[in-house]
Amino acid sequence: MAHPTRRSSDRNECRLDGTWHTPLDGVVTATSVDSGKLWVLKSYTIIVRAKQAAKALQVMTRSPDQDKEALQYSRLPEIARILRNLFVVEKKGVLPMDFVIQKLGHSYRESLTSLELKEHVHLLLRLLPGWLVLHNIRSTNYLKLSKNGDMSKVTNKLESLAAKKNNLTLISA
Repeated sequence: MAHPTRRSSDRNECRLDGTWHTPLDGVVTATSVDSGKLWVLKSYTIIVRAKQAAKALQVMTRSPDQDKEALQYSRLPEIARILRNLFVVEKKGVLPMDFVIQKLGHSYRESLTSLELKEHVHLLLRLLPGWLVLHNIRSTNYLKLSKNGDMSKVTNKLESLAAKKNNLTLISA
């Protein structure tokens, strides 16, 4: 339904020849700058679509092991943040592995089994040897978090590793 106080001539109208009719200015034509912007926009969309197609092809041709590894690496930054927060909240430098796994299971946004969480923690141990350390005392595993570790550096490193794993080029096995 049309607005009762507005007329159709009160708004801007585009004509088929590419000119704009405005009530104040009359007719405005498209300038060469606009066509340049249009060319950049079209070329940009072509590039984006080509990247999306390449990414889709790469994801379709990845092996299940590569998929699982990429998923694990993508979870690591958040798991590391939760792990650090757990040590801060508990106000302890060393915590039992079973306790950490239980708390991670409750805190992580997805439902992961304890075996999957242990795999993630062991991956963190392997990737960040100075930040997280595993100690075995009287047949009980304990995790020790470095007090000097900068969380932003740890997160940046894990995010870059996850990006690398997600952007794997096709490797013949």
